[in-house]
Amino acid sequence: MDFRIDPSWAALLIALPFWAALVWWNLSIGFCGYLEKKIDQGKLWIYVPIRWNRRRALWRPLHKVLHCLTAVVTAGAVWAGWFPEWPLAFPPLLVVSSLLVWLLKKRLQRRRYSQQATLYFDRLRDHFDLAQKTAKKVTEAEVKNLVSWEHQQLMLRADERGFFLLMLAGKRALPELSDGEAR
Repeated sequence: MDFRIDPSWAALLIALPFWAALVWWNLSIGFCGYLEKKIDQGKLWIYVPIRWNRRRALWRPLHKVLHCLTAVVTAGAVWAGWFPEWPLAFPPLLVVSSLLVWLLKKRLQRRRYSQQATLYFDRLRDHFDLAQKTAKKVTEAEVKNLVSWEHQQLMLRADERGFFLLMLAGKRALPELSDGEAR
């Protein structure tokens, strides 16, 4: 039995590790830049992991290089596999692959943001429900400030213990604040 791989499809195998690295990067590190933008937009409850703050100067350029390299390798692989006789096909392929890389990056970054937002807003809803049940007179600003502080502390505890990403993905329970850590 003779098993042969079509060379046009084999060229895409070259780009596959770059796409895998891109997905891993955006789910584990690259989303932090997006979170910083959200903080600049006024979402002050967001928590940015400690490791990002320590290596931001190194990771920002690396982030851009990985995205550009993935787009170039993908465009080159598609061009070499299907359009080698048309040299003018490379620029449009580069534009299309760059767009695909950008769309994937945005989707993965929004996923991490929405995971953190879900944790925050669930906690906020629980605090508002508790305030209604106990008929406490608290303002909306007080509850939001308390929940924002608690959210930051819980994210910090999870980050220090090494299960921040697991917690965001819902595979690990939220750590509870001890009485000494509560306001």
